Amino acid sequence: MFEDNMGNLTDSTPSLAMQLCEKNYDSTHIFGIMATSNGTFTPIQGAIKSWANATCLSFKESTRLSGSATFTTPLLHPNRTVFTTRSSATSVATKLRARAECRTVQVDSGNGCAELAAKCGISGADFTRYNSGSDFCSKLKPKQHVCCSQGTLPDFSPKPKADGSCYSYKVKDDDNCDNLAAEYSLTKQDIEDFNKNTWGWNGCVLIYSKTVMCLSKGTAPFPAEIQNAQCGPQKPGSKPPTDGSDISDLNPCPLNACCNIWGQCGITKDFCIDTNTGAPGTAKQGTYGCISNCGMDVVKGSGTGAIKIAYFEGYNFKRDCLFQDASRIDTSQYTHIHFGFGTLTPSFEVETGDALSSYEFGEFKRISGVKKILSFGGWDFSTMPDTYQIFRNGVKPENRLAMAQKIATFIKDNNLDGVDIDWEYPGAPDLPDHDPGTKDDGPNYLACLVVLKNLLPGKSISIAAPASYWYLKQFPIAQISKIVDYIVYMTYDLHGQWDANNSHSQEGCDTGNCLRSQVNLTETRQSLAMITKAGVPGNKVVVGVTSYGRSFKMAEPGCWGPNCLYTGDRLNSNAKKGRCTATAGNSDILVYDGTEYVSYMSAATKKMRMALYITWGLAGISDWASDLKEYNEPPGPAKNWNLFFELILAGEDPKADHSRSSNWTDMDCTHEMIVDSTWYTPSDRWRTLNADAAWADVVRIWKNTDSKRGIKFIQSVSDTLHIGAGANCGSLTRDSCVAKHCPNGANSDTSGPAAQLMNSLVQLHMLHKDYHDSLVEATVFSSTALDHMENSFAAVPPEKDNTWLLLIIDLLTVGTLGTAGPFFNTVLKKLPYFLQKTSTYENSKDTTMTMIGQGTTLAKDLISSEKSPWTPQSQDAFSNYMGQVVGGWANMTSYSLRRLFDGNDDSIKRIGEIISNGKLVAGKFEQEPDDLYDETYKEDLVTNIQKCFLGFSIPALWQASKSYAFIIDAGHGCGEKELSEYLTEDTMKATGACVDKQQYSLVYPKDDAKVCKHMCNDHGSCTTVCSNNKFSAPPGLDTLGGKSYGGISTADLITGSVRTWKQNGKANGGGFADPTNRGTIDNMMDVDVTTPGFMRIPVCSPERAFRSWDTAKPGSSDFYPCDIPPGKGNCGTSTFIDVTSNGSPLVEDCLTIIKNIEGDASTDYTTLLGGKNQREIVSHVSCRFGVEATEEGGNVDFVVGG
Repeated sequence: MFEDNMGNLTDSTPSLAMQLCEKNYDSTHIFGIMATSNGTFTPIQGAIKSWANATCLSFKESTRLSGSATFTTPLLHPNRTVFTTRSSATSVATKLRARAECRTVQVDSGNGCAELAAKCGISGADFTRYNSGSDFCSKLKPKQHVCCSQGTLPDFSPKPKADGSCYSYKVKDDDNCDNLAAEYSLTKQDIEDFNKNTWGWNGCVLIYSKTVMCLSKGTAPFPAEIQNAQCGPQKPGSKPPTDGSDISDLNPCPLNACCNIWGQCGITKDFCIDTNTGAPGTAKQGTYGCISNCGMDVVKGSGTGAIKIAYFEGYNFKRDCLFQDASRIDTSQYTHIHFGFGTLTPSFEVETGDALSSYEFGEFKRISGVKKILSFGGWDFSTMPDTYQIFRNGVKPENRLAMAQKIATFIKDNNLDGVDIDWEYPGAPDLPDHDPGTKDDGPNYLACLVVLKNLLPGKSISIAAPASYWYLKQFPIAQISKIVDYIVYMTYDLHGQWDANNSHSQEGCDTGNCLRSQVNLTETRQSLAMITKAGVPGNKVVVGVTSYGRSFKMAEPGCWGPNCLYTGDRLNSNAKKGRCTATAGNSDILVYDGTEYVSYMSAATKKMRMALYITWGLAGISDWASDLKEYNEPPGPAKNWNLFFELILAGEDPKADHSRSSNWTDMDCTHEMIVDSTWYTPSDRWRTLNADAAWADVVRIWKNTDSKRGIKFIQSVSDTLHIGAGANCGSLTRDSCVAKHCPNGANSDTSGPAAQLMNSLVQLHMLHKDYHDSLVEATVFSSTALDHMENSFAAVPPEKDNTWLLLIIDLLTVGTLGTAGPFFNTVLKKLPYFLQKTSTYENSKDTTMTMIGQGTTLAKDLISSEKSPWTPQSQDAFSNYMGQVVGGWANMTSYSLRRLFDGNDDSIKRIGEIISNGKLVAGKFEQEPDDLYDETYKEDLVTNIQKCFLGFSIPALWQASKSYAFIIDAGHGCGEKELSEYLTEDTMKATGACVDKQQYSLVYPKDDAKVCKHMCNDHGSCTTVCSNNKFSAPPGLDTLGGKSYGGISTADLITGSVRTWKQNGKANGGGFADPTNRGTIDNMMDVDVTTPGFMRIPVCSPERAFRSWDTAKPGSSDFYPCDIPPGKGNCGTSTFIDVTSNGSPLVEDCLTIIKNIEGDASTDYTTLLGGKNQREIVSHVSCRFGVEATEEGGNVDFVVGG
């Protein structure tokens, strides 16, 4: 009827209603319908309340519509004594009861006893008789059952369901416990008891509409949905768990954020504080409680705070001031520098900004001492109309590999340490407003990071993440944390002008424009709790701090607290702009000019925050930004920033030092010293072209300017001399270090022909390269010859131990002198400078030592360091050690060359000495070299390698194979006597040599010291006859001499060892040859392997050696058989008590006893103590040795070794 007649209405009104209502109608007989077009429910709610109270609506204008309506219960007539003829219709609503129960009706709102009697169709007196009680009529409740006949009121209380759950009831708008108790034959207390475990039950005091509650005993019902709930059991579509788990845990919030009783997610106290009042899903009045993931504590991690990041705004030259060049970053304060920002084109090509920003990226690559990370994205790139789609498209399955590959290639090509992705923000529901992100952004982002990680092994991968729940919840942040090395957590800009008019932006600030710090500690802690509760370990969280302030215009002077307001709207700030940035913007607060408010972080605040973050086990801090800390002067030589920028935009290097000293730049490539170079000696050319001044400029510019820019020394030299880029003279693996005739750059105003000094550096490089290549060729050493050597000199294979490794380390140092020294010296002697009439042979040796000296002194340190370019490895056969040693020399050569060109003060000094006066430049030969094109020096190198290596290792091989070779000191001059007692005639001839006119022999103790024979005569008696054995020639000695084994001879081995022995005061065990000793240098430069300390075969008298051979165990001492052997170790722990007096024996007498017995390892005394507490063992004059017993009883043998 309502719909059919709407077209007939001519009135224009926002609300229309139709009602069936008269003054004598009660609420059960009133019907109405209402429609409104103004978007508010207030008129509808008012109409429903009015009809429920049996009150008709009043209309300004109305139209009566005709129709019929049928009542199902009697209409209560104003005349209470008159009953409708259809009163029997009430029986339709009343069930048949047991005979003892009365017939009933229910109370409607506004009913009194008279109306109820009319409903029952009985008189008032009967009604009162059936429903006794003096106050019965005054306490009627809507829905209450009353008797209409004789009998007891039936029990209308619901019963539990068969599954044990309670009879559930969904609360209506006007329900209360009293009415429900009356309707269902319950008491108010019954309802309280039934609902102790009902979700959201706050007691009868406060019953929320649509609450599903219990009206019987039994388990509580599943709660009703809340239409806007995001979490918990009341989220639309939720189902009861079938495993008996707690329904509070259903539908957890993203990031494991807190869920309050209304099913809303958040990280503040309105979501995270559990104020439960008893039943689940309840909270104290005035709070919103918490049902899952409650709490606001940071989950402590295992981080140490070691990471210290600074962002560098590569675009900072776009400001009006507060500029910083990347070279001015104080890298000592940080572990990582992030360059902001790299960007991508729609086809994912990498860009680093405009010309100024790209220049700064180049300078950023030069910094050292920190990890250099390129950060992609940023706010503008992520949100601007032209670029916001690039990340969104790039992470999609069809594009992610292409984008990741181009990023990874750029990182590797520019030798960076890693990449940081700053996408602000994947899946953001409001960025940009017209095209927000999608739910696929987060998973796609994760998948793309996985690809990028795999493309950059060994590199750092990180992301920037917002400290806002609103934006972070779209990130699969827990999974991302397993992929990245760390997460830069942007706990800054927590508040800003953009908060204005946003009621959700600030806790406790409905207007959103309260004065709150952008680095507020309370909110920072809340954010850290959020990300760590989300599953990100603390050691992956790098917390953001700031080096800038954010300003606001205070609404009221003097009011600067957190509840005070600022002016302006979301897009417009009234605060004074920053002078340089042109941005209005437990932290620090500055108020100035009455109404200007700035929040910032002081150094003390940052220090306090850092200590706190370490306590929480976080990874470290990230400072935005290094260029916002202080004002910087432009790098020299530019006098001001404008000039600095102009030079960059003109394509020039603003840091290049164009100043030159002296007159070396006044000349050009037409100078006679260039055109007629072979007519002048190297010294003349060097002096005339003033190369010393050129070198001085090279060194000055390197030290004062270029060394601080992160460029290589050799590049600085090339730039200063204008030789051309690309030379890499410090590497043996590059071919870019080549000599050049006077280049065009030498004709410029800032260079000259003295630039040819660069060719001296090229020559220095080539000398090292030739030596290195020759070493590689020398490794083609005959393995057959080495195997033969092992078989010859070590008849018994050496046991596997680290002996050879230790020997190789020693050989590397001095061996370099014996191989590189002669090689370099041979080449230098053929250069024009060293054939000048004023030059001497010693000049080339000195220059050689300057070149290679660094390598000899660094070898041992390098081998023992973690950064060693060569580490000896254990080998199964001796022959493999040759490759180890030669490889070691080759690597030392490579390392020495790198050190020579590394630009440190010592290296520059060495280079200056080497190239001074034109030593390595071309020029006139005043003396012809022996053979300019003779390359036998390579063959000589092979011979020298053999001689150094084998001369050193043959004695060691004898020792390792237990041959124990030694040198007999005959004690007389050459040819004076024969040692026939110890050597056969053949052995004397094969093993002897004269050193300093004294006779020596190289032998070893073969088999036993005594040879015994068992002899029997004709009469049958037998006896054993023993005679002393004689020393023999060591294994392989007969193979020495001639060209075998580098020409090493028996005389060399004897001479070298005797010199070592004499240098050590005629004692064995002297130190290894000192590579810094001038005598060692001279000897090894001449490949004289007899230099003291190179060979160390033990030396002693034949008597000493024979006694050890006869009485001691082979190898029982370091220099067996030439040192005093250890005596028999029969004794246990011994003690010494000084009881000497004036009557004590003389020390010399006791020393005589020691001397007599020390050389005999077989000394053994067995003394029987019986009845005496002291027994003498041996004596000499006043000194006696003996044993003493503390008790005399018993028969005890004392065994004492010598």
